[in-house]
Amino acid sequence: MQDIVTKFEATIQRHELLPERGCVVLAVSGGPDSLALLHLMREVRDRSYPRLMLHAGHLHHGMRGVAADEDAGFVESEAARLSVACTIGRADVPGLAAERRVGIEVAGREARYQFLTRLAKSLGAADIAFGHQADDQAETVLMRVIRGAGPRGMGGIPYVRPVADAPGIRVIRPLLDCTRREIVRFLRERGLRSRLDSTNLSRKYLRNRLRRIALPEMKREWGARLTQDLCSLAALAQRFQARSDALRAALRSQHSVRVTDGYIETEAAWLRRMPPAMLPDQVQAWMKEAALWRKMLSAKEYGRIAALLDLGRGRTALSGSVLACVWRGLFILCPAPASSGAAADALAEREYRVRIETPGRTRIEPLGGVIEAEIVAAGKELLARKRATRDGFEEYLDFEKVELPLVARLPRPGDRMRPLGAPGSRKLQDIFTDLHVPPWLRTRTLVVTMQDRPIWLLGHRIADSVKLTDRTRKVLRLKYLPKT
Repeated sequence: MQDIVTKFEATIQRHELLPERGCVVLAVSGGPDSLALLHLMREVRDRSYPRLMLHAGHLHHGMRGVAADEDAGFVESEAARLSVACTIGRADVPGLAAERRVGIEVAGREARYQFLTRLAKSLGAADIAFGHQADDQAETVLMRVIRGAGPRGMGGIPYVRPVADAPGIRVIRPLLDCTRREIVRFLRERGLRSRLDSTNLSRKYLRNRLRRIALPEMKREWGARLTQDLCSLAALAQRFQARSDALRAALRSQHSVRVTDGYIETEAAWLRRMPPAMLPDQVQAWMKEAALWRKMLSAKEYGRIAALLDLGRGRTALSGSVLACVWRGLFILCPAPASSGAAADALAEREYRVRIETPGRTRIEPLGGVIEAEIVAAGKELLARKRATRDGFEEYLDFEKVELPLVARLPRPGDRMRPLGAPGSRKLQDIFTDLHVPPWLRTRTLVVTMQDRPIWLLGHRIADSVKLTDRTRKVLRLKYLPKT
């Protein structure tokens, strides 16, 4: 029993998982791992971190009826017995799964993270501790190998990671060096009985099939060290990934890259020279930065991107309605048009037009997103914010120079505009050429017009006639929100 306590505290110290003071939220489901986490954290806190506050969080998923109610009651009473504060949350996971069109596992995980993040924010906690342990790590690595993961995927579960949508909050996993067998022995020697989630017995889920069928058979064939070997592989992959990330950052700093909300553009030549093992990580990082990352890409899709770069031209559709293309030496990632080919041409011919609600939100059918219009009392100082965000899908116009109503439509022959800072009026076709917009995207680039004159090429330029000046006192903020 002392071995697991020592190992647990060593992991905390080695990875600097706990602050000296403040609050840590503990994710406690009532299962063996989270129950061990609760008791171990309490013991280590009392001995080494006396100024640290612990707070247990449990989410009732709206599933399993009375059993789920009993789980919540168990966690609440166990936390109270240890004098640890506890919050019970509730969510309708089946309803969320249906609404978001994802599996129950995915919906449950998202709901759990959202609940715990909200709880951490309300408590001012900087860390959320989960009970993932070494066998979970081995299962995760094996699952990702089966699915064709690269080095990042084979790195498995990290000891610590930031919460993407909650700056200043981390997820920590202090049990990651402890095995399931050690945890069960710890609970037995302490006389602790955990709850059993029946969904963990279902063979419907890949992780359960690996846990109950594949891994035991593999251990009989190759020995009990398999878990340790898979965890060692994860540690090796994590070290490789850290070095790869540093190298990618250095490469990117040497080359011009345009990343805005929904659009990525850079020279294809340097990507062609990038080591093949690094390309998927770079593409994934850009897609997340540009809010294009909606679905995991497969190894075949990354292979198609590499083939495009080698060929030096062409385009390919990716998961999540994303288009990758190489055109005139540029590598571009952008939303795939909602309509394509003849359908898009027909849409242009019937003169798609929609009046922009000002202020308000207007759905843009060809793109599937919305334009948000807001009138704010501000001036030229907003330009500093725009330069900081580099968002081509958000623009600021001098409201006193705007004549309502504004209308959004698709480009048509003869359209002209004087782009911001340009000496005179130009055809949209010439502007698109200068901006390196591929021909197949030009007829599907939305144009916001005033008295039928273009004043904003969505994602690219506004007209000089509506720019902010030192005299601007009222601003029209326009932002395109892509379909998610």
